[in-house]
Amino acid sequence: MESKKDTKAPSGERTQANAFAPITESSSLSGHFSFEELNLSPIRDFDSFHVHDHICQIYKNPQQRDNSLASFIAAGLRNDEKTIIFCADEALSVAKRKLLAQNIEIEHFIRSKQFQQITDNKFYENGGQFSPDQMINSLTDQCKQAKAEGFRALRVICDLATVVRNISGENKIIEYEKKMENDFLPENDCVNICLYDRNSFTPELIKKLFVIHPFMVVENHIYQNFYYLPSQPATDNQQVDHFLNNLEQFHLIQSQALHNSAMLLATLNSINDGISILSPDLTVLKVNSSMNDWYQENLPLEGKKCYQAYHNADKPCNPCPSLRCIKSGKTEHNIVVGLPGSPVEWIELYSHPIKDPLTGKVIGVAEFVKDITERRRTEIELQKSEEKFRTTLFSIGDGVIVTDLQGLIINMNKKAEKLTGWTEKEAIDQPIDIVFDIVNEQTGHKVENPVKKVLHKGIVVGLANHTILLSKNGKKFPIVDSGAPIRDDAGNVTGVVLVFRDQTEERQAQKEIEKAKHFAESIIQTIHEPLIVLDPELRVITANKAFYRSFGEKQERVKGKPLFSLSGGQWDIPELRELLNKILPQNTAFNNLEVNFRFANMGNRAVLLNARRIYQDTKKTEMILLAINDITEQKEREKKLEKSLHIQNILISEIHHRVKNNLNLVVSLLNLQARKIQTMDQALEAFHKSRDRIYTMALVHENLYKSRNFADINLKNYIQELVTHLGEIYELGDLIKIRYEGENISLDINHAIPCALIINELVTNSIKHAFPDGRSGEILVLLKKDDQGNIVFSCADDGMGMSELKSADKSSSLGLQLVKILTSQLEGTLKITKKKGTKFEISFPGD
Repeated sequence: MESKKDTKAPSGERTQANAFAPITESSSLSGHFSFEELNLSPIRDFDSFHVHDHICQIYKNPQQRDNSLASFIAAGLRNDEKTIIFCADEALSVAKRKLLAQNIEIEHFIRSKQFQQITDNKFYENGGQFSPDQMINSLTDQCKQAKAEGFRALRVICDLATVVRNISGENKIIEYEKKMENDFLPENDCVNICLYDRNSFTPELIKKLFVIHPFMVVENHIYQNFYYLPSQPATDNQQVDHFLNNLEQFHLIQSQALHNSAMLLATLNSINDGISILSPDLTVLKVNSSMNDWYQENLPLEGKKCYQAYHNADKPCNPCPSLRCIKSGKTEHNIVVGLPGSPVEWIELYSHPIKDPLTGKVIGVAEFVKDITERRRTEIELQKSEEKFRTTLFSIGDGVIVTDLQGLIINMNKKAEKLTGWTEKEAIDQPIDIVFDIVNEQTGHKVENPVKKVLHKGIVVGLANHTILLSKNGKKFPIVDSGAPIRDDAGNVTGVVLVFRDQTEERQAQKEIEKAKHFAESIIQTIHEPLIVLDPELRVITANKAFYRSFGEKQERVKGKPLFSLSGGQWDIPELRELLNKILPQNTAFNNLEVNFRFANMGNRAVLLNARRIYQDTKKTEMILLAINDITEQKEREKKLEKSLHIQNILISEIHHRVKNNLNLVVSLLNLQARKIQTMDQALEAFHKSRDRIYTMALVHENLYKSRNFADINLKNYIQELVTHLGEIYELGDLIKIRYEGENISLDINHAIPCALIINELVTNSIKHAFPDGRSGEILVLLKKDDQGNIVFSCADDGMGMSELKSADKSSSLGLQLVKILTSQLEGTLKITKKKGTKFEISFPGD
């Protein structure tokens, strides 16, 4: 604030009148005018007064007086001014309590003589009347004393109602104020504050006070007073001109306010978004037409609480951005569900505080409501692909940093972390200049960050050659980079993506190509799926390496050619053509279109196709990205798996069949055995033989299931295992040797079971009967194929031989009967010879 000396005009001139009009909460909310429009000069706090200033407050009630007294006293004490006060004891007591709440102990300042209450009438009384001269003289002495005591100045706070309460002299007040303004204050280091009770003085006196004081306090607001007339004498005509000029200014202000009010209302109603003005208690004061349209069922909205009008609730929402805004004094934001039945399903709400320009107090809230129903639906879909996009973007071999509109980092990939020395967690919300610190390689001077250029111009920007990135860990990397704007669906820039790479091993950069195209191709080339970028005429702009490798094409045969002409027209599929033609005009996409091709160099191939629109910002060019996923091998694997499952089902059925047949065979063997049993010893022997025969059959199955094809059994391996088992059962030791000679012959299960049982019977018979009385000997098992392809196996021993050579037909032995039956099943022949023991030979067809 200017000092009083500065506010005085040169001789013969007036100070420019500044309007004196308090701004109430209601007028501030209406937006009719501002301090700048009214040419007001409010003083924001009580500490802003200078030495020689002359201030007046006209209070309507004791509360206004007490608030001002406390503020005036505190300001004087803070400014190192000796402060004296003329007021009633009860008023000072209230002021002391208010000061104590501010941690200002007034008694301390009384002891230090910085603060004093004047209660002696002699200070301003002469002959029982208020004397302006006596008051001026006393203040002059106080001012000199304050300076002598080392204080900066004297501050006088005088409640004139208290001064003239018990003495006469009200008619002397104007004389006193003029002498204070014109004589005392210009010559003394003093700040003077006069307080007048509006109800204790006549209107005539109050009106005269306005033209004497350059500063006025009204309801705790401080203004430079436009009614103030400088001390230079003015003619009646000059005063008339002064008042007329003020009246004209007020009329212009009033007209402008009415015009602004009408303009504001028209502007609000022309805005498609909803606007709602709330009072501090959340009462709706004003809405625009959009809000009325959206919430027709709850009309009228004005006069209701916002939660009643917009949410059909009986208390504020949790969280309520407008309530937070009132408490914090800051803009708050939230996305909330719209009113049921309203066409607006989702809204985005910004609550902006409306503040008193003098006190900064929040006196209302301006709610800006945006219908984001369609955007919200889109966001749900975008969220599904966001992670896939992030994975794709940050798999690039180059460093990638993404910023918001303020240049603060949102994301960075692993390569960027390695080059900058910052982790993504450390870098988020950091300014790009801090993390991406770049200098000129030759001069060492700072280089302007490309992100700032992108945000300023909205175009793709690249770094000049010879740029060095200074890593956080002290390393230096020569780099090339490009920054590109990130745009929303409306084309508005929402951030920047910065792509850069280390040039330590690649100092000669390629010629700069279109930045947006370079960025798109950088992404495409890192993806393992074959990708093609098409122009609006479905000609190939570019394709990635995976495409050329997968389809055996060369770049010169692909780039610039129509898609449907590639590979001899194999891509010209009507359904594919129709879907691609819809993408750009209708902004559509398609996913997982399965098609089958036959390529001359690759044969039949099955692929899944995915396509969508991509956008090149710098040239406003729309393109189509076609992704190709070859699923030929996958489908082959599926066919093999299906075939394998089919085979397994067949095998399971066959196993069931074999088990049933083998059980039937076991039953038949047991029935044969049962007919021979007459004693317990015969029963026990029959049990052991049955056990051996069942084991023989089980061993066939075990060998069968060890084989890979589950169909044939290697008879050589089986016989070796069987005779070893028989030797262990009968505890032959070294007394009787069982020797096997034979070829590798495989039999199916239907031939292997009878053959195994025959061998078991013959070997067991030789062990038990050929070597009585502990004789030693040898049993030879032979397996081969004869010249006619028949399978021949024999069992010969060098024991005592059969006492009487009999044919199998005449033998009463169950074992030989079983051998005969099984040989018949094999459609074979049985031959028995006796020569140095006994030899059994069976021959059956090998097919």
